[in-house]
Amino acid sequence: MEEVEKINSMRFNPPMSWEPTVHTGKITRVNRLMYGMFNLTTELGSALEDIENTVMVEIGSYKGESTLMFASSFAFDTIYSIDPLVGMSDNIQEEFNQNTKLFKGNGTGIGDIKVEHIKEYSFDAVERFKDESLDFVYIDGDHSFDNVARDILLYLPKIKKTGFIGGHDYSPEHPGVREAIRYCGLEEGLFFADTSWLYKL
Repeated sequence: MEEVEKINSMRFNPPMSWEPTVHTGKITRVNRLMYGMFNLTTELGSALEDIENTVMVEIGSYKGESTLMFASSFAFDTIYSIDPLVGMSDNIQEEFNQNTKLFKGNGTGIGDIKVEHIKEYSFDAVERFKDESLDFVYIDGDHSFDNVARDILLYLPKIKKTGFIGGHDYSPEHPGVREAIRYCGLEEGLFFADTSWLYKL
């Protein structure tokens, strides 16, 4: 149990200044930052249950908190987490490794989960993936309009026709994210309590 005890995730224990229990203006006993992600992964897991060897890309992994939750959901057999971690302390890499250390499989099926950290910018790493090879891409890197729109447009061709694209921080605090989603025509999707968004191709 030592590995589990050392897992670090602010989604599970967020600062109260983030108002994690506030829903539509009311204080509740539901941590929206945790359950919003649970709802997202449940939606994806149900939609992809007949797909073998599911693969996702996460753009912007930071400490691996969302990576941990995606891997724990069993919705994906292989997860590629892209983040150059430029200008960040060594502690960030250590925390990513700690949060994902339980997932060292080969990505060959349910429960054999593989997490691979790609320390590159998303616009460089995109060439690693063949067109229509991914089941899901989750965008949570630079939140400016230009960068979110670029990530969407670069990675859309890499997603299978049966796949999904989504991301984090669809909120008034991040207007660039909302503008990029509108610009790319992805507004008719699903939105979750943790400010994640999801669009089916």
